[in-house]
Amino acid sequence: MSRLHAFALLLALAGSSLLPALAAAQAARPAAPGSSRIAPLDDVTYGRVDQATVRVFAVRGVRATEVAGQRVRRVVAVPEAGHGSGVLVDPNGVIVTAAHVVADARHVAVRLPRGGGVHPAVVVHRDDALDFALLLVRTGSEHPATLPLAEAPPLRVRQTVDAIGYPLDPNRDQPQSTRGIVSAGMDGGLVQLGISVNPGNSGGPLIDEEERLVGIVVARGNPEAGVQGIGVAVPIAPIRAAYEQSTRGGAMSRAWTALGEAPVERRHIAEAVDAIVRLGGPDVLAEAAQAADGAVAPERLRYFAQLARTATDPDVMALLSGYFWDATLVALERAGGWLRPEQMPQGPARDLARRAAGWAFHLAQRAVRTDPSVVQRSPFLSQLVQARAQASSQAPQAGSAPTPLGQPEGARVVPPPEGRGWFPMLTVGPTMALVTPGEPAPGLAVELAFPAYLTGSRRSKARLGILAGAGFSMNRFLNGRADELELWDTSEKYSFHVHALAGLALRLGGPRVAFVASAAWTPGWARDWGCWDERSYYGSEDTVCVAVEGETLRAGRFSVGVAFGRFHLGLRLGLRDPDVVVTPGLMLGTTF
Repeated sequence: MSRLHAFALLLALAGSSLLPALAAAQAARPAAPGSSRIAPLDDVTYGRVDQATVRVFAVRGVRATEVAGQRVRRVVAVPEAGHGSGVLVDPNGVIVTAAHVVADARHVAVRLPRGGGVHPAVVVHRDDALDFALLLVRTGSEHPATLPLAEAPPLRVRQTVDAIGYPLDPNRDQPQSTRGIVSAGMDGGLVQLGISVNPGNSGGPLIDEEERLVGIVVARGNPEAGVQGIGVAVPIAPIRAAYEQSTRGGAMSRAWTALGEAPVERRHIAEAVDAIVRLGGPDVLAEAAQAADGAVAPERLRYFAQLARTATDPDVMALLSGYFWDATLVALERAGGWLRPEQMPQGPARDLARRAAGWAFHLAQRAVRTDPSVVQRSPFLSQLVQARAQASSQAPQAGSAPTPLGQPEGARVVPPPEGRGWFPMLTVGPTMALVTPGEPAPGLAVELAFPAYLTGSRRSKARLGILAGAGFSMNRFLNGRADELELWDTSEKYSFHVHALAGLALRLGGPRVAFVASAAWTPGWARDWGCWDERSYYGSEDTVCVAVEGETLRAGRFSVGVAFGRFHLGLRLGLRDPDVVVTPGLMLGTTF
């Protein structure tokens, strides 16, 4: 599956003419949830052997590899998920398959034929030398169709045998059979077959003319080396010995107990594994390429999004993140090799890239938060999380290793100020206090606020959030002030206010230009003081200084302005009772 996935991705990134042919060749088989199926012919029947042959799905991790795009080098995800075949050998749910099908698997799922459902499986025993494994499923009822591990007569050279399994297409409801002969015995206890088997046959049963189980298919000849029509099987004797040892030693009972723990969660994971393996791989990339061209709807990716909403297992989330990221790269390359979805022109490709990239980042972050060790099993995740952090500052300098976002020469990524999370914003500006009676008093206001936009989306370009912080303002009255009897003149007066901020913040627009507004309650501590020369009716003069201080709860401020990237410019209006009533002013600030 990994090689096919990488090959299909290379075709999709290059926009090869082979993609339409690939999609056309796969159109006859079910391509997405809800698609129509053609019923099997009524005159083709299946027997006990077919009912005992199951599909085995396994997921491991997500590797990362580099490919050359049209403009940049890309790091793409290579999900390590695959499928093979297996055979029920015990009514209680014991299954034999090939060891390499489940090697290093984080999760294993088994799909029974003819609507038997998907079930979580546990690896009870694995023999890497002979390449066979024993699995156990717990379905709640005995399985009537089994091929028991009975003692069979020795295999003979030129004896006719049949291999049963699910080659190539994991969506088939019934297994397929192919006939060959026993060619020779091999060193190490394996059997060479003269038979044509394909990927997916691994782990399927090998039967003789009387439909007795005589072995398990574990390998085929390498076509790249010119080998054709050769297969390899494990005879039944070592498999039966491992089964008896696992039963006597308690491994089988321990696996049965483990399957009974958290059965609902295990069932959900098994269903997700089944869907990922059946619907992922080359098909999902072909669909992404056609969806980017506006030819089809991304049904597979929509179904993956449904799985993503309820996924709780970090390894499942890692696989889904890899598929969404590769779909993003397909859309970027099909549209001309853009670096980011935001740079793409309007159209189906941009919509697909934005949605797929959002899911890829979201799932990667969720997986790492759930289990930080998942990055060891899925190295791609660490690069995707780092790319997300780099997109909030700037891309690496030219010559450094490429990231999943791509690495053009000297490229910079503009950080979106409206991103989620707290960030500090410093505002400084002149003010002019208005009092009655009296003259306007110039001053200065400084605020350090921490807005956090919690709702909205980049598509709507509207975000509403909360605001918190602190600040102070000071005003100096330069002109005289007299009461109605003109008994005194003010020589100077000061007003000082230290306050907290708590309110709402609004942003409308993109990361480069946006309208910003906020409304905040500004309770704090204030001190007003002044000195004046007091004259009596008799002409005497005395200098009097008075200071008033205390808490000010009835205070607030409003602001509106325009943000240009990290900088903002606008107007503010402060209100404080009882002395300084209105304080309008300018604001100039920056986002760190």
